Amino acid sequence: FEAFINDNQYQGEKPTDRKESELYIYKETSPTLNHPVQIVSWYDAVMYCNWLSRREGLAPVYRSVGKQMIKDWLDPDKEIEVDKWEEISGATGYRLPRELEWEYACRAGSETDWSSGSDESLLATYWQMYPSKLASPSGKKLPNAWGMHDMHGNMFEWCRDQGGIKGSLRVIRGGSWNDVAAGCRSANRFWKQPEYRNNDLGFRLALSSPSGIPKSPEADK
Repeated sequence: FEAFINDNQYQGEKPTDRKESELYIYKETSPTLNHPVQIVSWYDAVMYCNWLSRREGLAPVYRSVGKQMIKDWLDPDKEIEVDKWEEISGATGYRLPRELEWEYACRAGSETDWSSGSDESLLATYWQMYPSKLASPSGKKLPNAWGMHDMHGNMFEWCRDQGGIKGSLRVIRGGSWNDVAAGCRSANRFWKQPEYRNNDLGFRLALSSPSGIPKSPEADK
């Protein structure tokens, strides 16, 4: 992610409201390049997806289509102007996972509270959670049955899906280093406004199949 931010030759969209020098909390809770990125908005994540897609010769998934007015999550009686992005049909590049894709990968065939089972005494070996004071380096905890690391805890992860106040928010899943076990269950879901950034929120990438992006429930409607 830092390579993306520091890529001065890149001609695509990049965040214009990030001041890396002021993100001191980032370095306190994610101190090395082996730690997961954090303090990223949904917009930061989709712009990174496009950058990485172009870097690897793949068709970018997202395009900016101007601005839109959405309900302010802090005051539903107000509206705020935000960037509007849409997915490109048939694109093969990197993207954020659908919420159902995320949970499918997280559960890895399990039906228990966590992919590792329902015994809380075992959880610390699988993911970073409260009372941790910082994130864990990516991939250091035990993986789930499908080899996926850090699906629980460590960092909340942005998903593609919308929800919350009249669909103006974006879904986040997984819990974080600052959450108790119950907050990191496979089924737990939360929403944040797409411009939100925090030191317990990052993202995980999905790569489209050659046939393109799967349809979303909204598209089926």
